[in-house]
Amino acid sequence: MALVAAAGCLLLMTPPSVAGQAKPPVGTPQKVEAEKPVPSGVIRGRITTFPGGRPIARARVLLQRSDRDYAWVAITDAEGRYAIPELEGFDRYMLSASKTGYAARMWGERQLPAAPAPLTLADGQVLEHVDVALIEHLWVAGRILDSDGTPFGGAVVSAMRPVYVGDRRELVTAAEIITNDRGEYRLFGLPPGQYYITAADPAFFSTGDHQGPLVYAPTFYPGGVSPDGATRITLEPGAPRENIDFALSIVKPARVRGRISSYDNQQLISGAVVMSPFSAGHSASFTTTRVDIRPDGTYEFFNVPPGRFIIRSRGETSSEGVALFGSFTLSVRGQSASGVDMTLLPGARVSGLVAWEGTAPKPADISEVRVRVPLTDGSLFGDALTGTINGGEFLIRGAMIGGHLIRVENLPEPWSLKAVYYRGQDVTDIPLSFSLGEEVSSLRVVLTDKSTRIDGTLQSFEGDDFESYRVVAFAANPLYWTPTSRHVTLARPDREGRFAIAGLPPAIYYLAVSREVDESDIGDPRALDRLTGDALIVELAEGERRIQDLRVRRPATRAAARLTARQ
Repeated sequence: MALVAAAGCLLLMTPPSVAGQAKPPVGTPQKVEAEKPVPSGVIRGRITTFPGGRPIARARVLLQRSDRDYAWVAITDAEGRYAIPELEGFDRYMLSASKTGYAARMWGERQLPAAPAPLTLADGQVLEHVDVALIEHLWVAGRILDSDGTPFGGAVVSAMRPVYVGDRRELVTAAEIITNDRGEYRLFGLPPGQYYITAADPAFFSTGDHQGPLVYAPTFYPGGVSPDGATRITLEPGAPRENIDFALSIVKPARVRGRISSYDNQQLISGAVVMSPFSAGHSASFTTTRVDIRPDGTYEFFNVPPGRFIIRSRGETSSEGVALFGSFTLSVRGQSASGVDMTLLPGARVSGLVAWEGTAPKPADISEVRVRVPLTDGSLFGDALTGTINGGEFLIRGAMIGGHLIRVENLPEPWSLKAVYYRGQDVTDIPLSFSLGEEVSSLRVVLTDKSTRIDGTLQSFEGDDFESYRVVAFAANPLYWTPTSRHVTLARPDREGRFAIAGLPPAIYYLAVSREVDESDIGDPRALDRLTGDALIVELAEGERRIQDLRVRRPATRAAARLTARQ
C-alpha cells in the first residue's frame, strides 16, 4: 500500500499488483517457509612468509565464488591461522591472501597467463591446509612530468606484466596508483620480475571527435606510446627501484579503415584481420589496437598509435576450399588512413605424411596435434589453422605467401619433431618459400619418442623468488637464434625453483638463467648474445635425459644473475 497526499488529505492507495485480490479468510493457516539449514563446509589454512614459513598475523583472506556478488573475509591470528565456516559445496571457490608489506597472492596461483587453481568444496566438507605463502613486496617510485617539464599531478601510473598467449604478448596490470600534486608515484605490492611502467592523463580517457570515441595510448617508460620501444624494469628481491621519472606524451590516435575481398569476387564466409607493429625486419609480438570487421569485409582499426605496422588478413569462400590471404604494410603518423583495401588470394595447399618412430605407444588421442607452418618471423597467422593428422596424413588448407617452417604443435611427451623432408631433402630448419596457389606435397614429417629432456632446480640465496626467473636453453650456433627455432626454448621455474626443458634437438647448448629475459627475446640475437657470458654449456645427445641444477648468485649490480653448475 502507499499513502498519497491529495487536496489536503491522505489517501490510502492499494498497489496495482495487489489491487482486486481477495484477502484470505481470517484464521486460514498461512504457509510458513522452512528455514534454510546453515551450511557446514569449512576452509582452513595458514598464511606464512616465503621463504622462511613464519606466520603472518592480521593477514586478510578473501574467498569468492563466481555466482555471488559478495565475498567471505577472514583475518589470521598470531599463528597465521584462519578459518572460513558455514560454506556451501561449490567447485570453483577462489581464495587470496594479502597483508601490507607483502605481495598479494592467490591460492593455486601459477605463472601467467594460466589461471589460479580453484578450490572444490563438497557439502559439509572441512578442507584443511589451504595455505598461502606471501613474499615481501617491492615497489617502483618516481615522478611523472608534463611535456613542459612541470610535475603532473593526477596521472594514472601502472605497473604492467607481459604475458603470452600463443605467439601474442599481452599486458596485464599488476599495480596502479595516481600521482600526487608533485607528480610523485609509488607502485607497491609488486613481486620480483619484469614490468612495463606506464602513465596516462585521465583527461584523455573519454574523448572523441566527429567520427566517434578515441582512446589515447599511455606513455611507456622512458617515453613513447608503444611497448615495443619501452624499457622493461626488472625488480630483484630486496631491491626496489627509485627515480623512474618520465614525461607524458599525448599523441592523438588514428583509425585505419579498409576492406578485404576475394580475388574472384565470391562472398567471404569468414575473415580475420590483425595489425601488429613492424620493426627490425620482423613482426613484433604486441597487438595494441582494436578492430571491427563486418560481414561485407570492411574493417576498421581504432586507436592506432604512431608507428610502422603490418596488417595481415585471412578469409574463406568455402568451408573445404583453400584459405585466402593478404597483407599490407603502412606507416601511421597521427593521421587516419582509409582505403587500405586488400584482395585476398589463394594460399599454398600443403600436405604430406606423418611418421611416428619409436617404441612408445602412439598417443590415443591426436585430435589436438597439428602440423603448422608458422612464418619465419614467428607469426602463427600465416596458415589456415588446419593440419590435423588423419590416418598418417595431414593437409593445411592454405598458407600465406612467404617463408615458412614446418612445425608440430600439441605433441604429448615423449614425442617431439625429429625431421622434416621435402623431395628427399632435410628441411627441418630451412624455411620453405610458398607461392600463391602453390601445391606443396611430398612432405614427410618424422616424430620421435627419443626426446631430450633437462630437469633441474635453481639453487640461490635465501629470500630469492624463483618464479621471476626464466631458464633459457639456446643452441651454441647463432644460426639457430630465430623466432621459430627448435633450438631455442624458455622454461619458467615453479616456486620451489624446479624447471624442465623437453624436446630440444641433439646439439650443444647454452643454458642460462635471468630475470631480464622473456619470450619476446627468444628470437632476438642481441638478447641471447647477452646471456652467453654467464651461461653453462651442455651437450645433448639423441634421447638424452639429464639432471642439471643451476646455482644463481646474488647479483652485485643489476646485471643478469650469474650461475654455475651445482657440484
